[in-house]
Amino acid sequence: MRPLNAQRTAPCQVGSVAVVLMVSSRIRASEGRGKGQDRKRSHSCPVAATPDALEISRRAATADVMAILEAAGLAEEQLAKDDPSADVIALIRTASASHLEQLGGEYDSGLTPEDDASPLVTSSSSFDAEADKSEAGASAGVSVDELVDRLTQAYARTRGALENATDPGLARLMASIATFQLTSAQELASSADAEMPQVGLPGLPQLPTNPPMGISSGDLKPVVLAEDAAGYAYEVLAAHRSDAPRVAAVARAAVHRARGDNAATAAQIARGGQDPRRVAYDLPGDPSDDAYVRQLELNLTESYATLIGLAAEEERVHFFDLMVDSYHAAQTWGAESTMYPGLPEQQN
Repeated sequence: MRPLNAQRTAPCQVGSVAVVLMVSSRIRASEGRGKGQDRKRSHSCPVAATPDALEISRRAATADVMAILEAAGLAEEQLAKDDPSADVIALIRTASASHLEQLGGEYDSGLTPEDDASPLVTSSSSFDAEADKSEAGASAGVSVDELVDRLTQAYARTRGALENATDPGLARLMASIATFQLTSAQELASSADAEMPQVGLPGLPQLPTNPPMGISSGDLKPVVLAEDAAGYAYEVLAAHRSDAPRVAAVARAAVHRARGDNAATAAQIARGGQDPRRVAYDLPGDPSDDAYVRQLELNLTESYATLIGLAAEEERVHFFDLMVDSYHAAQTWGAESTMYPGLPEQQN
C-alpha cells in the first residue's frame, strides 16, 4: 500500500519528446542572455515519499499485526486439535488478517529499487525486531508464551502511539485493534495457564474531572447517564447474587457510579438541571441475568471509542484505558470476543 500522504510517481524515464520540449523551453527562457551561454539539461528520479506522523503510526500498527499473524500461524501448527488454546489462536489469526486489511496492508511505494533514488522506508524499527524474531523462530515454531508476549507488546506500543495518529478514524481503529490484542492475550494466557508479561498495564482507570480538550459537555452527557445506569444495574445484580459474584458486582457498581460523577463534573453539569442521572432505571428482562450488564459494558466500550475520535490527541489515552476496561469487564461477565471492540460498523 502507498502511504496516506503519497502520490504515485512514474518511473524515471526521459523520452525523445520530453527532451525536445525541455530543451525548447530552456531556449526560450534564455533568450536575450547572449549566445554562447552554457545550457544544462537535468532531470531527477522519483523518490519514495517521506512518511508523516500519520503514516508512521499506520506502518507501526501494521507491522505489529503482521508479526502477530505470522506468530499465531506458527503457534497453531504446534497445537493438538483438542488444545484449549486452539480456538483462541484461530480467532487471533482470523482477526489479525482482517486488521491487516483494514489498516491498508504493508507499505508499497509503487517504485522499484531502480526507480527510487533514495532509501525506501518500509517498516518501523519495532517491526524489524519482530521480523528478526519470526525468522529465528520459524524453524522452531512459536510458543503460546511468545504469542502472548507479542500481543501485549503490540498493545503497549499502540497505547503509547495513539496521540501520534493525526487521523481520528485511524486512532479509533488502532485503539480497537489494541483492545482486541490485549484481551486476546489475557484470554490466551488463561487458556494455556501462561503468565501475562509485565507491560505497564494501567490500574483501574477513571474519567478526568477536568473538561477534556476536544470533548464538549454534550459529548459527555450520554456517558454520564450510561455510567450511572451501569452502576444501578450492577447494584440490582448484586442483590440477586451471593459470595464472590456479589462482591464483584458491588465493586463494579462503585466503579461506574464514580465514573458517572467524574463525567458529570467534567461536563460541568453535576447536580444541576442538565444532569441526566436518575434515581432508578428500567431494567429489561430478568435483573439477575448477566446479559444486561454485559450489554451495558459493550455500549460503554463503543462510547469511549467514539470519544477517542473526538478528543485531542494528548487526551486519547484516558478514553482508551476506559475502553479497554469496559470491554474486559464485558468479557468477565460472559461477552464473547469480537475482532473490533467498540466499532460496531466493523463487526460484519
